Amino acid sequence: MAKNKSWLKWSIQLLITVVLLGVLLTRIPFAQVWHTLTQVNVTLLMSAMLLQLAMRYSAALRMRILVKAQGIQLKARQLFEISCVSTFYGLGLPGELGGGAIRWHRISAPNNKPAESFLCILVDRAVDTLVLLGLGLMFWCLDPLAAKQGALGVLLMSLLLALGVMHALMLIPQVTEWVKVRLPEKGVLGFVGGKFIKLIYAAEKFQDFPISVKLKVIGYSILRHLIGFASLVLMARAIALPLEMTQIGWIRSILLILSMLPIAWAGLGVREVSLLVLLEPYGVAPDMTLAWSFLLLLRMLWIASIGAGFEVFRVLRNKPIHSESVA
Repeated sequence: MAKNKSWLKWSIQLLITVVLLGVLLTRIPFAQVWHTLTQVNVTLLMSAMLLQLAMRYSAALRMRILVKAQGIQLKARQLFEISCVSTFYGLGLPGELGGGAIRWHRISAPNNKPAESFLCILVDRAVDTLVLLGLGLMFWCLDPLAAKQGALGVLLMSLLLALGVMHALMLIPQVTEWVKVRLPEKGVLGFVGGKFIKLIYAAEKFQDFPISVKLKVIGYSILRHLIGFASLVLMARAIALPLEMTQIGWIRSILLILSMLPIAWAGLGVREVSLLVLLEPYGVAPDMTLAWSFLLLLRMLWIASIGAGFEVFRVLRNKPIHSESVA
């Protein structure tokens, strides 16, 4: 039943994608979009693609710190591979069968630590999103034309505050202790509580992090997003998009937040509509906006293709998922 629901959800997302793209391409001639794409600066585009690999690897270095704290022996290189493979599967598999489930399985399998792996992914996403929103808000404040997008600035601040509170509650010892003593011990609820308490114990390990390690995790997050920002700037310059860097900075944050919503396949359609709305006040031509959006899709397919290569290589070698010795 759950698998059928996943396929239904995926089918609905694909339908929404087709409808949105159909509407856009009937209103904006594809010939104009294609003309813009043919003018792309290949050197800048390839540089942006390579920066995507550096961005993924910096995220793997951050995740390496988190999994090590939970006794999961995976190298940054392995976590980089898992990230690319999960992107590949995320494009083709629906719902719970998609990239998130693959990533969780690949991280938890070597040491059989599903709860700890889940918490690592949760903390990783929370810190990553917190830094994303913080940088987005900073760029929004630096944009001299941001007054035209005032509601988006309020949205960024609201999300930043909400996520910051949730993240703090998860890692404050008094809060986790309060939850732990109130979990039921018997019956069905006791079974659920027993599973949940594993997450609490895993969270307590993160609470013991020295401040230097916490700053290192945040530092890798800032590095990852600055590299991603530089990649997006290069992609914009590759088609001579008339936007300032500060504008690209906060628009990137909005796009990444919207991409987390399971509305359309790979965000296709939703991303294009969002960009048309966000860039309209800056006078960007619709065909150029769609061309930039398609380059973003190409960037995702580039990472997915690398993930596919990793997966094919593993299958051909018949290599089981296992941990390697870590120096």
